[in-house]
Amino acid sequence: MSQSQKRLQDLTDRDHQKQEHEKAANSLEAFIFETQDKLYQEEYQLVSTQDERDKISGKLSAASNWLDEDGYTATTKELKTKLSELRKLCKDLFFKVEERRKWPDRLAALDSMLNHSSIFLKGASLLPEDDQIFTEVELNTLEKVITETSTWKNTTVKEQNNLLPTDTPVLLSKDIEAKLALLDREVKYLLNKAKFAKPKPRKSKNTTTQEAQNATQEEKNATAAESDKSIPPVKETAEDTESKEVKPGEAPPTASPTQKATSEGEEATLPDPVETKSSEGTVEKKPESKPDKHPPDEL
Repeated sequence: MSQSQKRLQDLTDRDHQKQEHEKAANSLEAFIFETQDKLYQEEYQLVSTQDERDKISGKLSAASNWLDEDGYTATTKELKTKLSELRKLCKDLFFKVEERRKWPDRLAALDSMLNHSSIFLKGASLLPEDDQIFTEVELNTLEKVITETSTWKNTTVKEQNNLLPTDTPVLLSKDIEAKLALLDREVKYLLNKAKFAKPKPRKSKNTTTQEAQNATQEEKNATAAESDKSIPPVKETAEDTESKEVKPGEAPPTASPTQKATSEGEEATLPDPVETKSSEGTVEKKPESKPDKHPPDEL
């Protein structure tokens, strides 16, 4: 029973080894024919020189002859080694072509992300102060990433355009993808913050009106206090008025309306003096009192 199981296991292993050998041989043969065909395609000729294509073509032809003569008797490891050598030889050629294929889609995605990020930043910066949910640091960080990415893209594309198609490219798809991921991460962070942000409490109109009334009342009180502190004007007395002298060249003071009415109505007359004798025997003259002009009361 054990011998039968061992034979079955040996047969299984041989079948597996045979399948691996055939698979390795077929992979090597397919790579040789596909690469020989690619050497005549325009996009591969654009990024390679004639010497490079001749070198690759010679190696492929040698591998094909070896496979026809000794390939089927070679071990699976030898077949895999031969395939690895050919892939290493064609690596630069395939890399240049693959990068050029990826540039249009990657650059278009980067331009679109830069455009959307700039629009988002502008809208977030224009939010009123009461509705602003982003900090200045967050907005400045996004602006910095946008600026650096745009500068890198313009500089790298310009440098790549100055190179020959056969040169090793400096504009790499992996770098474009890294810039895309960084921009996408910053924008998504701010979008998630806006999604879960709580609105700030707003002041009611009644509160605003009351504050305005209080401010107005405080201004009135302050104005009244300043008025109390001011020095009152000094009133001129009659003596101060009489003491004023008319300087040369100045007009004399005019009479008041009351004085003008008195002078126009009637002339002031002094009463005649009355002689009186004093205790010393001298005669003094006193003004005689003027009798009242009122008519006698009727009985």
